[in-house]
Amino acid sequence: MKKHIIIGALILTIATSMTAGTFATYTKTLSPITGSVAAKSFYIGNNETYFPDIELAPSEKTEWNFEVVNFNADGTVNAVDTDMTISLNVAAEADKQPIDGLNVSIYDENNNQVGTTVIKNGQMSFDVEKAFTANSKAAQKYKLIAEWKNSNSNNIDTLNAENKNATAISVTITGTQCLHK
Repeated sequence: MKKHIIIGALILTIATSMTAGTFATYTKTLSPITGSVAAKSFYIGNNETYFPDIELAPSEKTEWNFEVVNFNADGTVNAVDTDMTISLNVAAEADKQPIDGLNVSIYDENNNQVGTTVIKNGQMSFDVEKAFTANSKAAQKYKLIAEWKNSNSNNIDTLNAENKNATAISVTITGTQCLHK
């Protein structure tokens, strides 16, 4: 019983001390440190939305120029280094056959071929590492050449025309934030 009285007295003393502030500690809350995080600008665009439809005969070719930029009309420049992938897709138009002997290639502004030539139909893509540097307004110029090379047989060339063969060409440009140095 004596133990219970001593323990009770101890508990009462601790409770009274806490209420009276004997065991009190200092506490202070500081003002919050604030800031914000905003996304950097990321933009990649081109000056063409389509290539004009054209007609070719054997041994003729056409060129389409296009330009890829890292800034938009209001002057905002891409704020991160950017890698670029350019993909070329050559395929028969709906309900048509592709043109035999059609060669499609892409060249850079120095007239160097990039990627491989797509013949008749198929796909090709090539990567340009660090195509654009952060905060530096720039443009990359390219040209697409579609050339109908003469076949070894006039019958094949004539058949392309008689069947009204037609090939669809598309170029897809993808910009990706550069994650390597």
